[in-house]
Amino acid sequence: MRAIAREVKLCVIGGKALVSVMRFAGAELYYEVYDVASARKALEEILERDDVGVVVVEERYRGAVADLLERVRGKLTPIVVFLPGITEVAGYDARKVYKDLHRRTIGFEVEI
Repeated sequence: MRAIAREVKLCVIGGKALVSVMRFAGAELYYEVYDVASARKALEEILERDDVGVVVVEERYRGAVADLLERVRGKLTPIVVFLPGITEVAGYDARKVYKDLHRRTIGFEVEI
């Protein structure tokens, strides 16, 4: 059986700085948000779509949208990734972020 590839979009939800950087990196869908309610609304809209492959969400909204992620648990797409916003970069531990991402995505830790 041959797998058929389909084109999916990169999406970002966050403040102006993160959205700007991710648009430059190729994000086709973007939601500039500044509060929990608008971040949740944006993610709810995205999770209804079938053409989104990766969703980048600003780290400060992780706790507020955690319950919404249950909808995609166990599915291949969309993959939801949390990145720090411009104000969260100080003290950012990239090793921990990628380790957590691997554990959630493939089910076990990968040492980097």
